[in-house]
Amino acid sequence: MAMAADLKTNLKFEEGFVKCHSTLDIELTPSGDLALVDGVNNTRQQILLWLATPQGERLDPQTGCPWYDYQHKKSTEGNLRELAGAMKFSLERFFPDLQIKDVQMIKIDSHTFYVEIKLGGNSVRFLFTAPDIIQLNQNVWAEFQDNGMPVTT
Repeated sequence: MAMAADLKTNLKFEEGFVKCHSTLDIELTPSGDLALVDGVNNTRQQILLWLATPQGERLDPQTGCPWYDYQHKKSTEGNLRELAGAMKFSLERFFPDLQIKDVQMIKIDSHTFYVEIKLGGNSVRFLFTAPDIIQLNQNVWAEFQDNGMPVTT
């Protein structure tokens, strides 16, 4: 089965030099064609863009990361379990090839969470910090917001 490809971005999510535009951009090949990304790099790019997109910002209201619905809730055990379940549902829906088995979240401090995503026979572990996700969202969508373009499609 052939892996799907997507337009390749430079994965530069930081602010631009004048801090009003993101440095995220589409990459070109040396011949000037639009570059494509596939395989694990495509999955990585898709997950970063998923993390940067709040649910309700796209045509399908369930597209995007559900964390934004929980960012102002208290980080109680119950809320973390609920968020982990919502993230699992969303990941299963948009990344069926990853074969998501479970998502677990553990609170490290008021802004930092340890996340383990169990998929297939492996797992992905990372620290999930509220300020990083907010900055990722702001930098990815700044170009549209600063130019008065609609973020939703």
